[in-house]
Amino acid sequence: MNNTKKENKLRIAFMGAINCVSGSCTLLEYSNSEKGICNYYLVDCGEYQETNQNYTCNKKRVLSLAKKVKAVFLTHAHADHIGLLPDLIENGFKGKIYCTKATMDLTKIMLEDALHIKEQENSNIKQFINQMNFDPIDERPGFLFGNAKNPISIDDGLCMYPLRTGHILGSCSFTFTWIKENSKHPENNKYEHWEAICFSGDVGPCDELSVKNGDAQSILLKDFATPYYSESNRYIVLESTYGDRVRNKKNLFLKKIYKLWSIINKTKKEGGKVLIPAFVLNRMQEILTDLYYIKNKPMQFTRESFIEENLTEEEWLSYFDLVEQNITFSEQNQEFQDALYLKEFPQPDRIKNYITYTDGAPFNSIPEHAQIGIINILNALYKRFYSGMYINYGYYSSLTDEVNQIYQKNLFDCAMNKNKEIKYNYISPQFFKAFLPQITETEKKLEEGKKLINDILSNDYSHSRLSPIGPDEKLDTFFYRNDVCLFSNNFLNSENINKLVEFLKDEKNTLVLTGYQGEGTNGALLKKLGQGVYNEQDLFNIKLNNTEMRLYEVKCKIEDMSAFYSGHADQEQLVEYVHGFNNTRGTQNIFPATVFLNHGTQTQREALKKAIEEKNNGSHKIKAVLPESFKWINLNTGGSEEFADIEIENKHSGTSYKTKITVKDTIDIFYPETLDPRLLAKIINAVNTILD
Repeated sequence: MNNTKKENKLRIAFMGAINCVSGSCTLLEYSNSEKGICNYYLVDCGEYQETNQNYTCNKKRVLSLAKKVKAVFLTHAHADHIGLLPDLIENGFKGKIYCTKATMDLTKIMLEDALHIKEQENSNIKQFINQMNFDPIDERPGFLFGNAKNPISIDDGLCMYPLRTGHILGSCSFTFTWIKENSKHPENNKYEHWEAICFSGDVGPCDELSVKNGDAQSILLKDFATPYYSESNRYIVLESTYGDRVRNKKNLFLKKIYKLWSIINKTKKEGGKVLIPAFVLNRMQEILTDLYYIKNKPMQFTRESFIEENLTEEEWLSYFDLVEQNITFSEQNQEFQDALYLKEFPQPDRIKNYITYTDGAPFNSIPEHAQIGIINILNALYKRFYSGMYINYGYYSSLTDEVNQIYQKNLFDCAMNKNKEIKYNYISPQFFKAFLPQITETEKKLEEGKKLINDILSNDYSHSRLSPIGPDEKLDTFFYRNDVCLFSNNFLNSENINKLVEFLKDEKNTLVLTGYQGEGTNGALLKKLGQGVYNEQDLFNIKLNNTEMRLYEVKCKIEDMSAFYSGHADQEQLVEYVHGFNNTRGTQNIFPATVFLNHGTQTQREALKKAIEEKNNGSHKIKAVLPESFKWINLNTGGSEEFADIEIENKHSGTSYKTKITVKDTIDIFYPETLDPRLLAKIINAVNTILD
């Protein structure tokens, strides 16, 4: 009698994003021995965005699975997670695409834009996009993020539930759960019969503690949700983009606002313009929110900003003059003088006597008590007498228009819980605190929040392919009317750079970089120029791509604010993601767990592995693993079995694929699809004889 345990099995293999930060794609193989099921799934299907010597091979191996893949799960709509979807479909994929409805909407327009760039016919693109078989998970009745008690059924014995990650609108992680033993019913929820693995996707830069303390870098999106820790949740696949980096997160939002405000302030005083190229998906929306804040809210300074900027005496003294210049009514001016000359507020021309330091000393050399005093005085004056900076700003991008409409539609998605509290899926509580602190009524706050985001993301100067106005004419008007001009990052790195040549030659102007610049692009060349990397010979010999402009001709100031606009969690936050030390649910990850690190270079993965394991103690036992590409990991055995290469091609024919059949729940037989059925029957009979 055969007493072999009937077991469901889940194996995973990393098809991309190993030792690099793009090409995210992980293959799942789920087999149910009782039902004779063996199905394949992909978590993300991303394009490589950096030079990779294995790119062609990796892409070929992913696409060779197209006809076998039953479904794809998209964590979010960035190209390095969705870019291979069109190729997968063209190679025979016909399954479902699971994601949030925001990710669905964003994926459609991002892929449409990418296919336009490849100069495909517009009608064909629309038709192709509309035929994609999306299954938006949050349109199900009663949907809630993190509803582990009512997960979504994917296969016989395989379920899934999502958690928000705060990376961009719609982004989420996926936790897959499966019942190891077929003899156990799904309602038997004992840990020994269940397994779970969480795929983080890209984790956003705002953690629960930073949002609670008001230190989060962005007031637009909520913090990321950590996985549910339990005895059955033994596996996590975690990104490691910033696995080797720790940001100074104290007062990060206010420091970011001050940096951007000071750049605009200095540039305006010199009669120049500020140009900000940015990623159109989430980065643009965050910058527009920050500009709205600068225009409509009183400036609040931080001691850390003045120290990090190494502010001179002249610079911080000028902020007293600026707030006074902002006063337009004589009675307010008298009120300002009265407030400024209170006993606890030193007169501007006697501040030196107050803090007793030598002439010309930078802010960071002033005694700490004096630094704190100056900041407190400035903030009190600005809060009372400065209602915001008078600036005009806008963006020149048709794709940004489309993304903004999706943000306006989805950003305030919410549901009411059993306590009649509205729980928002995406919008940060800091958004309401910053802009609508006076509104306490729940429904009113939702209504006003929607109106406000419509104002923040509105624009008069987006460039449309179908616009009756000539693009150059529209661009000239755009530059003329705005102090701060936003463009897509692609504008800087395409032939459109020629339209910005005169801007770059003007020393009164400022170029602000806000994100990753791929090696060899114009963004990277300008970033290095701002860092002073090039010698005199380089400055003469190197030209900006698609132009005749040499680097020495670039006279505008170049500021890099990328550190303030990161879309990824840093090392400390990624460690928190798996350990849960500051989790307000009150549950830390005290269960043995294995974390597979992907989406990072070898250096980033190694640094994060060390950081995770250094936090282990008597109750935290987490093992971090650096998986290889194209190797199976059997999750039923704890990943301890020897890895085996994924079987994709028949080595003899080089073209046909292998199919698997399991005999008596014991032996897996892989055979080419072209094998004669009579020969296959003889092989199965022979194996049966051996097993008997």
